Amino acid sequence: HVGTHDDPDFNADAPNMPGRWFLRFFGNYYTHMQLVRITVVACIYMVLGASLINFAVFWAVPALLALGQLFFFGTFLPHRHSASPFADQHRARSVGAGGLISLISCFHFGGYHHEHHLFPQTPWWRLPDARKTLPA
Repeated sequence: HVGTHDDPDFNADAPNMPGRWFLRFFGNYYTHMQLVRITVVACIYMVLGASLINFAVFWAVPALLALGQLFFFGTFLPHRHSASPFADQHRARSVGAGGLISLISCFHFGGYHHEHHLFPQTPWWRLPDARKTLPA
């Protein structure tokens, strides 16, 4: 259901608005129960002597940055609507960045996102090779 109302990673009501789309994305990945469990675990660690600042710096901030990275480079950029149509029913584009930029941005899921949809069984580190198998 890529790029439709049934796609949990897509905001069909705001396909070009990253802020609104991110809120839906976040809401689909973090349920109320998960947030309660995270809070309970943080409290347990603090009772055991961990400081809140350490918990934030070494867990919460990196987790939120990773979520933002996955959303922006691996979901929003490849699936956002634009003036140019999608190539096929996958409703996905490869961002165009290759090599090290693609690796750093989101383990090739942005730079080679269309290839990810064409070859879903291919691990992230082989997506650049998958592109080489496509006709020009």
